[in-house]
Amino acid sequence: MSKDDKIKELTLRSMEQDRQKLLMRQPFIGMILVHLDFVPITSGCQTACTDGSRVFMNCKFYAQLDLEERLFVLAHETWHCVLLHFARLQNRNPEKFNIATDLEIHFILQKEKMKEPFVLPHDPALG
Repeated sequence: MSKDDKIKELTLRSMEQDRQKLLMRQPFIGMILVHLDFVPITSGCQTACTDGSRVFMNCKFYAQLDLEERLFVLAHETWHCVLLHFARLQNRNPEKFNIATDLEIHFILQKEKMKEPFVLPHDPALG
């Protein structure tokens, strides 16, 4: 087994354990997350992303987060699925659309008092 394979295996196990924690804390999001496949990655995406059926997670990024931040990231990607962001892009500017959808999810998770790994720049008056 290569070093990359070992890192991916560790990340996958951590994601699966974190999914169970999120299921207990936030059953709605947790139940949706149960139906998504996890794909640990070491290149391509620097953080995390989803295509609606899979959550792609950068192993190095995930390893740097504490438990609360990891739960935030999993919930964040799940909300992209709930809100069908991947299907609503249409002919919009992908970069601007991603920022807007990330902020939409930021406001949702902020109300849940979840710990963010980083704060997106925005006007606090909007939330």
